Amino acid sequence: MMRQKKFPLALIVIMLIGVLHGMIYMFLIPPWQHYDEPTHFEYAWLLANWQRIPQPGEFDPEMRRLVAQSMIDHGFYEGLGYLPDVTAPDGQIPIGGYSQLGDPPLYYLLTAVPVGLLKALPVEAQLYGARLMSLVLLLVSIGAIYGMVCELTVPDSPLRWVIPGGVALLPGYAELMSAINNDVGAAAFMSLLLWGLVRLVKRGWSFWTMVWSGAVMVMCLLTKETVYWAAPLWILGVFLSLLPGKWKLFGWVAVGAMVVTFVAITIGLGDAAIWYRTTDQADNTRLPVKDAPVGEAVFQLQVDDPNQINGRVTQLSQLIPADVIQALRGHPVTVGAWMWADEPLTTYLPVLTAFTAEGGANQGMQTVEIGTAPVFYAFYASVPDTTTQLQIHLSSAGLSTAAKGRIYLDGIVVVVGEHPIDIAPVWDDASAESGTWDGERVVNAVRNASGESAGPRVYPWVDRLGSRVIPYNGRPSLLIYSLVDVERSGGYYRAAIINIMKTFWGKFAWGHVVLEGTATYQILTGATIIGFLGCGAVFGYKFPKYQLSALGLLALAMMGIWGLTLVRGVTLLFNVNYFIPGARYAYPVIGPTMGMIGYGWWSILGFLGKRMRVKAGWLIGVLGLAMLILDIWSVLSVWRYYAG
Repeated sequence: MMRQKKFPLALIVIMLIGVLHGMIYMFLIPPWQHYDEPTHFEYAWLLANWQRIPQPGEFDPEMRRLVAQSMIDHGFYEGLGYLPDVTAPDGQIPIGGYSQLGDPPLYYLLTAVPVGLLKALPVEAQLYGARLMSLVLLLVSIGAIYGMVCELTVPDSPLRWVIPGGVALLPGYAELMSAINNDVGAAAFMSLLLWGLVRLVKRGWSFWTMVWSGAVMVMCLLTKETVYWAAPLWILGVFLSLLPGKWKLFGWVAVGAMVVTFVAITIGLGDAAIWYRTTDQADNTRLPVKDAPVGEAVFQLQVDDPNQINGRVTQLSQLIPADVIQALRGHPVTVGAWMWADEPLTTYLPVLTAFTAEGGANQGMQTVEIGTAPVFYAFYASVPDTTTQLQIHLSSAGLSTAAKGRIYLDGIVVVVGEHPIDIAPVWDDASAESGTWDGERVVNAVRNASGESAGPRVYPWVDRLGSRVIPYNGRPSLLIYSLVDVERSGGYYRAAIINIMKTFWGKFAWGHVVLEGTATYQILTGATIIGFLGCGAVFGYKFPKYQLSALGLLALAMMGIWGLTLVRGVTLLFNVNYFIPGARYAYPVIGPTMGMIGYGWWSILGFLGKRMRVKAGWLIGVLGLAMLILDIWSVLSVWRYYAG
């Protein structure tokens, strides 16, 4: 076992490994070939040259010409089939990726420093200067993770080598932390915060630790929305640090009670299951009705005047499953519903929207005048044979003058073929899944078509508040409903988990450079699962009880950050193309994540080593050798891609 006096050397060695590893990717990945790197650089460049925070939509035409020409020179557009026009007179030259203007500025303020110092040099030199600042933040994160592990382990613990060393050798992490991307700042500052919180909780309240950890928490908030979780974590950490010894248990009980209370006041029951709401109405979207046309419940929507809300009408929406879309492609369909209102008005029939492989949207929209008694209405539409996504929407638009009250719908139907629109289908049961229409058997493409199944609902104030911090103006209700709608959202979650696993270990550049070998990612997935299982198997008796509060805080950090990463693309479920998130959004908790994997593997190898009488130093060597082999394989994969 290694002695305490050697651990400063361990930190130095791990730092050197980290900086060398990062520098390899810093120069191995060509200019502009990281996620959204041109637009991240643009933010830093504008800060350095304008001496103010740029606003969304602003740009410098000459800067864009320089960057676009550099992107052409370094082969960015090879295989894309087009080149930007660098002579465009208005200077509105696309430089790839999403604009970052409007994001919190702290990371860009840091990278603006080397960009400003190098502004007399070619734009590529400025790019590498900004990448170098990211490399500094890589070292910050490694140092913070080392400090966190030291707080949780005894002085001679090999984990002080294994965990931060694993982070330094992780290919995906080294590649990201040598790029221009605000995820770099999020990872560095969150790692610092977790170190401070572990120190607070383990050692007890300290004014200076509270101050510097609080400052780091603010830095997280000024870096990226992915680490806004830092604020409640810091509050919880300070609270636990004030509680002595066994009182921390009561602190956790109090926190649990507050969580239960929060859930109770934010999430209720009573909305129509698997129907996604964009309405802020206070009432449930599902209303039990004894004399409903179909079953014992109907949909209710508060009437909105689209002219008063800039054309946006509140609605319920449903995603049609992929296997059902396959059956509908290339066929005419009949769309209909029972409809009525509190007072006569003009509104829309259910809207059928089909997105095609060509990128267009084919909408079947019909207006109708409805009265106060249920009447069945229907119309004909078509589903193109290239349809990739199909949606059904229930509109609450009141197109009549001064329309108000509620619109009610029941028995929503989308079936193959053109059926009599003046005759309502007869369903086998209240679910309206199948039945007959004018004597012909039909199968309904709409699920929970009569609102018989109730599901969760998120209260409107939560949706309004959450949309301010969730990416792409997403609503918390959308996240909750997607967990219930597994049949339709399951494809997204499977794709997200697979991509997160791949990018965690190494999927480079814009995500298009992968590790070579058909079984590489399967092996890494297996290693990850074994590491987590090994950690879980020995956790209970390996860690002293006085550390459990600190570990619980790290567990909450992981659940929050990894959970938000997993659902990041859910807010775009209704877009024609999904956004599949990668592990870079979860790298802010790379320390505890690699801690679990490394601890699990160390425990497994330690168990085997005792039976084979192998020294601990050799076990560290085994883990280090495995990571080194992965690093070599990763570098070769990237080099072969760009060399080819």
